[in-house]
Amino acid sequence: LEVDKNEIDGFVIYPNPVKEGKVYVQTAFTGIKNIVISDMAGKIVFTIETENRELNIHRLPSGVYIMNVEQDGKVSTQKLIVE
Repeated sequence: LEVDKNEIDGFVIYPNPVKEGKVYVQTAFTGIKNIVISDMAGKIVFTIETENRELNIHRLPSGVYIMNVEQDGKVSTQKLIVE
């Protein structure tokens, strides 16, 4: 029996670590993505609803973050490193 993890198909973030203040969020489907980036203490530092793949996060200081992406009722979470 296979358990559905309810993750977004084709979910990829690149580049990671982020060097130029831009990160790309790729999924198998086009459509609106709700993206929330939190610091390691759980404080939300960035949030956007977008159909674009490119995110401009140049205002985020260097550090380690958690990116939570929701699309079409599915959720994927990924650690994000900003250099």
